[in-house]
Amino acid sequence: MGVPGLAKWLENKCKKAFEPCRAKTAKVAAGRLYLDMNGVVHNARTPEAIKAYITGLIDRIAPSQLVYFALDGVAPRAKMVQQRGRRFVKADDAADEPAWRRSDFDSNLITPGTPFMEGVEAMSHRLAAELAAIAKYAHLTFIVSDSSVPGEGEHKIMEFIRGQRAAPGYDPNLVHVIYGSDADMFFLSLLTGERHVYVLREKPQRRSARSAAIAPTLPPMTLVNIATLRATLAAVLGQDAADRLPFAFDSSAAITDFVLVLMLVGNDFLPRAPTLDAYFGGLNTLVTAYLASLPLMGGFISSPAGTDLPGSICPSRLGIFLTALASAEAAYLADQFDASHSWAAEYYRVRYRIDSDAEQAALATRMAREYLCGLAWTLAYYVRGVPSWNWHYPFPHAPLVADMAAATRDASIADALALDPAQLGAPLPALLQLMCVLPPSSADAALPPQLADLMTARDSPISHMYPVRFDRDADARSRDWQAIPLLPAVDVQAVADAAADALARSPLSPTAAKRNTRGEARLYASLASGGVRFDGETRAILLPGGGDISGLLQNAPVAHCMVATTAVDEYAFVPPSLAPSQVVVGTLPGADPWPVVALHERELAAKRGELTCGSLPVRCFGCGGKGHRAKQCVPIVRPALLCSNCDKADVVGHACTPRRTASPDSLVPLHDPHAPIIVLRPSLLASPWVSGALVAVGAAAIAGAVVSLVMWRGRALRS
Repeated sequence: MGVPGLAKWLENKCKKAFEPCRAKTAKVAAGRLYLDMNGVVHNARTPEAIKAYITGLIDRIAPSQLVYFALDGVAPRAKMVQQRGRRFVKADDAADEPAWRRSDFDSNLITPGTPFMEGVEAMSHRLAAELAAIAKYAHLTFIVSDSSVPGEGEHKIMEFIRGQRAAPGYDPNLVHVIYGSDADMFFLSLLTGERHVYVLREKPQRRSARSAAIAPTLPPMTLVNIATLRATLAAVLGQDAADRLPFAFDSSAAITDFVLVLMLVGNDFLPRAPTLDAYFGGLNTLVTAYLASLPLMGGFISSPAGTDLPGSICPSRLGIFLTALASAEAAYLADQFDASHSWAAEYYRVRYRIDSDAEQAALATRMAREYLCGLAWTLAYYVRGVPSWNWHYPFPHAPLVADMAAATRDASIADALALDPAQLGAPLPALLQLMCVLPPSSADAALPPQLADLMTARDSPISHMYPVRFDRDADARSRDWQAIPLLPAVDVQAVADAAADALARSPLSPTAAKRNTRGEARLYASLASGGVRFDGETRAILLPGGGDISGLLQNAPVAHCMVATTAVDEYAFVPPSLAPSQVVVGTLPGADPWPVVALHERELAAKRGELTCGSLPVRCFGCGGKGHRAKQCVPIVRPALLCSNCDKADVVGHACTPRRTASPDSLVPLHDPHAPIIVLRPSLLASPWVSGALVAVGAAAIAGAVVSLVMWRGRALRS
C-alpha cells in the first residue's frame, strides 16, 4: 500500500514521467521484467485469468532476458502489525454487509501459508515452466520466488537488483520494468540508483468496471519513467539553488532525504504524524519544511559523518528538519484551539487516558524514540534490506512532531538509530505468522484445525487476541478507511507457546507441514535455446537471451513444474546475499547521464508547494471534518486502548494476568468525557431484563412517533 495519495501527488508534480502504456508493445527496450505477483492475484484470481494477465504483461513489455515472479512471503513484524489491522477491518466490514453483497472469496486468504496461496505457488511455477517451453518465450529465463520464501514481493525484487548491482561486470544501463501497484514502489525504484527503471502500474478504476475473475485484456496501464521523476524531484529539492547551499548538493542524497521525510505522512510500518494528511497538503508541507531547513543542516539527513552504512540517519540534521516542521505543527494547532488550551497535553490525554503530567511526558518520550527508530528502520529496509525481523512500532498513534524533535537531542538517540545488526532475528514460520495477522473468521479456511481452534475457541489461552468486534479510532482521518483499528497487541511468544502445545497433542499433517516450511526460488530456462550455463571464470550464470546474473544454482530436489524435463531446465536459485556495508548505492560507473530538468522559478515554486499552514484547507483536528476547527463540533467518541486481559489502559502491550474470562467483544469502551454518551456492555444486552426494557422503550418510542404522525396528518387534511 505504501504512502496514501503519493502516486497522485507525484503525477501532479511530474506529468512527463507518467505515460499511458496502451500499445501492444511498450516503447521501452526492456531487458528484465519483474512482477509483484500479489498485485496480479488481487486483480485476477482464477488460474486462467492470472495466466492471461501475466502473458499480457510480458507481451506488452517484451523483455529480452528475464522475467522475475515475486510472491509475498512472510513479512517483517513491522509490516505484520499493519497486515493484522487491515485483515481484521476487512472481516469486520464483510460481517456488516448484506448477504447479497458479500464476496464468496475471502481476500484475507491471499496471505503466505494458506492453502489458497499454496495453489497460487504451484500455478506460478507451472506457468513459468510452460512459458519457458513456448518457442515465443524460449529466449527468456524465468525466476519464481514464491510465498514460501520470506519477504515482501517488492522487496524481493529490490534485493535481487541490489545483488546484481554488486556483481562484477554488471551492465549499469540495463533496463528494468517493475510491475506493482503499491505506492512504495516509487520510493524503492528511486533508491535503487539504477539509471533505467520504469514502474508499470494499473490506472485507478472502479472495481465494477471489470471482473477480477476474467481478464481477457489488460486494463489501462501507466508506465512511469523513474529517471524523469528523479530529475524533477531533484530540481524541486534544491538542485537549481545548489550554489546557495553551504555544502555540495548531492541528488542521490536529496532523493533519499525526500523518501525519509515523506514517511511522516504514514506508510506500511508507521502511522502518520498527527497534523499531516496527504489529502490535505501534508506532502507539500513536508517538502516546504525540508527546503527551509536544508541550508541549516550542514549536509543531508541520510549522509551522517563517521559511517559508510547506506540508509543511515544523522540525528542532529533530522532534528533541524523536525524543529522546522514542529513550528508548522504549532501554528496549525494554535489556529485550532484557543490560547489557553494545552493541545499537547490534550493530544495524549484523549488517546491514552493519562492525566498525570509526568506520565504524559514519559509516554511522549517513549513514543517519539520508537517513532524515530521506525524512521531509521524503514529507510534501512528500503535501502539495504530488512534490518530487523522483530522490530515493530508498538503504538497505534504517532507522537507530536515537537516531541520527535526533542527526542533527537537526546545523547543516546544516535545509538538507537544505528540499528544493531545483531538484532536481525529471523522471519516467523508461515503458520505462526497466519495466527498473528488473521481474524478468527478466516482461521478455518487458512489454518489446520488444531491451530484454528486456538483462534476461535472461547476457552483458548490466547482467545483475547482475536476479538470478533473491535473499536476504531477515526483520529481526525479525512477518509473512513484511514481509521485506526484498536486491536489487542499480539504476544508472539504466547501464540507460539500455545501453538506448540496444540501441535504436541496433534501434529501437523504432511500437507500443512509443507506449507510451514521455508522454500527457495526456482529458475526455469528453455533447453531449446541452450538453457542456462555457468561461467566458472566470472562465476556468472549466462542467460539464453543474453546477459548474465549472479547467484548460485542447485539441482532442484523436487520439480515444481509439470512440463517434461526434456523441454525446460529447472534449478533451485539462491540470489546473492549482501552484508549491509556491501550494498552499492548511487549511480554506477559507466551509466548513462541522468536527465536534467530545468524549471522556471514560478513553476518551481508551484511544484515545491510553498504553502503556509494558514493556507491549508481548514480541517478540524478533533474530528477531521471540513470548514470548522477543533472545539467547534461535537467531540468524537474515542474508545480507550484497553488491555483485553485486565481492562486496564494498554498503551504499551503490558504483560498481565487475566482477571476474568469473557468473550472478546464484551469490553467496555471508554469515551471522551465531553461526550454525554451512555455505554452498555454487549453482555448486558443478553440479560432478559435489560433487553426487555430496551424493547419496551423502543416500542413506546415507535408508537409515539406513529401517533404523532397520524395526528399531524389529520390536522393537515382538515386544513
